Amino acid sequence: MTKKRPLSCLGCIVTAVGSLVLLSTLITRNPKKAIVAPDPESLPLTAPTKCEPETVLSQGTTVADHAAPKSVATATLSELLETNQKIIEVIGVFTAISFFTGQLGIRWFAYVVTFLFTTLVLILCVELWTRFPSQSDSMKVMLFKGILTLAVLLLLLDFFVDYRDIWRYFLVYPIAATIFGVVLFGFAVPAVRRSPLRKNKRLLGLVATVTAIVLLCSSMRLAVLIEPGLNRFLDTLYKMISGWTH
Repeated sequence: MTKKRPLSCLGCIVTAVGSLVLLSTLITRNPKKAIVAPDPESLPLTAPTKCEPETVLSQGTTVADHAAPKSVATATLSELLETNQKIIEVIGVFTAISFFTGQLGIRWFAYVVTFLFTTLVLILCVELWTRFPSQSDSMKVMLFKGILTLAVLLLLLDFFVDYRDIWRYFLVYPIAATIFGVVLFGFAVPAVRRSPLRKNKRLLGLVATVTAIVLLCSSMRLAVLIEPGLNRFLDTLYKMISGWTH
């Protein structure tokens, strides 16, 4: 019986997405109205407009600078850092706070607060990573993006390994959220966008509510089944990393 649980959960998810697509196909498309060309005699006569004088450009710029903004792929490293200066400053502030709270006298309180600020730092680092282009003309930008990618991956690994006392009890929730998000935005939302279901707001709201409930329950059931094995893997990884440091 336990071996069929993952298949039953996957079956619930597939059924929910399939019902969404089925309901969308049952709705008939509204017939398009015929476009009637206006009578040329009924159109008002307009006098040809005079050519406006050429707009004055700011000093030191050209027409090409005003016509097309500079692409992110051609931006330099200093320009990208200057554009994302605020988020970099916030990352530095939250990192300093996380180190400061780790020195508090109440150990469990310091552990929880440090975990929360580390979570914020990880979210901001991922946001900073998404703002850098995947392809760039600058070698410095590509090198910086590669090092930033490695740093985010190591921070994510430390986030799940170092805070084992928390993830032993709460790991099921990020697993369920990941499954829910992948199925919702990977299958359900694209199915709605390709169908005429979005034109009927009442039916769309009903289908969205039912689909969300089914996906949430199925994601939690799958997360409960996946969580023990993933926790054992993280415990083994934690012991291996602890053995390197001692």
